Amino acid sequence: MTQAPIDSPFLTREKLISTLSELVRINSVNPGFDGPAGGEAKVAEWAARFMREAGLDAHIADSPEGRPNVRVRIEGRSSGPALMLQTHIDTVSVSGMKIEPFEPRIEGGRLWGRGSTDAKGQVASLMHAVIAWHQSGQKPPRPIELALCADEESGFLGAKALARTKLDVAAIVIAEPTSLRVVTTHKGLIRWNIDFEGKAAHAARPHLGVNAITAAAVLVDEIDRNYVPMIRDRRAPLLEPPTINVAMIQGGVQYNLVPPACRVFLERRMIPGETPEAVLREFEDLFAACEKKWPGFKARQQEPNMVAPAMQTDANHPLARMAGKVAAQFGVPPNPIGVDYGTDACVLGALGLPIVIVGPGSIDQAHTSDEFIEIEQLVAGASYFARLIGEEW
Repeated sequence: MTQAPIDSPFLTREKLISTLSELVRINSVNPGFDGPAGGEAKVAEWAARFMREAGLDAHIADSPEGRPNVRVRIEGRSSGPALMLQTHIDTVSVSGMKIEPFEPRIEGGRLWGRGSTDAKGQVASLMHAVIAWHQSGQKPPRPIELALCADEESGFLGAKALARTKLDVAAIVIAEPTSLRVVTTHKGLIRWNIDFEGKAAHAARPHLGVNAITAAAVLVDEIDRNYVPMIRDRRAPLLEPPTINVAMIQGGVQYNLVPPACRVFLERRMIPGETPEAVLREFEDLFAACEKKWPGFKARQQEPNMVAPAMQTDANHPLARMAGKVAAQFGVPPNPIGVDYGTDACVLGALGLPIVIVGPGSIDQAHTSDEFIEIEQLVAGASYFARLIGEEW
């Protein structure tokens, strides 16, 4: 049996800190969050060059939207389908950060900077694990595909482009900050807007108008009083119940005018088994209840601007058991968990392949104003993936 190259120099603290620092220095904030055009491309180019210099045949694959992915393959002892390792190269906004986002700082056993945990720490760990295998001269049990994708934080364009390619893979491991806990299920989401129609009138004579903001308030009250308790009773293995968030309200024209229009922005987190279509039907029922409460109620749902299905892999699948077995070598409980946030599995799950999510760093640090990763976690993550690559299942 081939031994994982755990003594490789690419699994050392110094090399991992160096690589992650270089990645953090590149501003790859998602363009959807006011990031620079081409920021993801700069990370992709840096990562591809880094792996080429280590002897790997890395290539950049542009999506139709011009958002690049990086792909690498190493051959295994078998010629069967590969195990895919995947994560993302974009980050969320740096607005409101309390630290320098693109100046990595080493302090207190941590590396600070935007993306250090989510997900450039994952990128560094995966690249170093794959390079360690390549330079060891050994072959893992099966081929390994590494995919670094754009746009996970906004629209999943990189994962969608990846899914459109012909993937000769048996399973997918998505690297996200889970503190090396193995995740086999997470919620999906639907984001959409509801428009409320009122009637303008002078504010001195509001009875002559219909207040669209009041209509929105009626719906929000109905959500809080009746809808939230209803969905709170729904269950799925390893997950908390579904949730609904009234994220924003826009309406009104000026102080002395009854608002003729209002818009509410909603996000609904779904558990496996729930569908966007069913959620929208539930809101039509809520509209009917609101009309009975307030005769002036008039609302219309817009087409969702984001739909991301929930992901679920059998917790007893051999992939999950294998990932948990390796996690136990790092003192981490091997049993799978579920999480509330989403990943590229929202898209890649449609391929019908088993998927698990696991990686170094804590999700509690992702998207924060002082993002960091524990360096011990970073080193453990690279070693974890190197061992995972060497497992047979």
